[in-house]
Amino acid sequence: MRGLRIIKDGNEVPVAGINQSSMIYNAVLAANTAMQYTVPTGAKYVNFSPSSGIIDLFMKLTGTAIAVPVSDITDGTGVQVNPGLTDLRGATYISLIATGAGIVEMSFFG
Repeated sequence: MRGLRIIKDGNEVPVAGINQSSMIYNAVLAANTAMQYTVPTGAKYVNFSPSSGIIDLFMKLTGTAIAVPVSDITDGTGVQVNPGLTDLRGATYISLIATGAGIVEMSFFG
């Protein structure tokens, strides 16, 4: 699995973009159906990229099913909405649920 590396331009200035991952999962999600995925061995980061069918993607680093929030969660146990690049260190599972059906690409980096 490739490590995460920020790309630099010709003047060594960081630019938006990351290298292609050598470990990619494609999660096919049905609307409002929670799914859990095991974090690959050695993965430290994951970048999420949902398809256009997914309206909102909710994520939590847990092995238990999560739900789309229907009321305020103010005790610190809420779910992350539309995650991007996420630190996985210490996590074993990723739980996902979406408000619309679609595919989520999970690109892992070591």
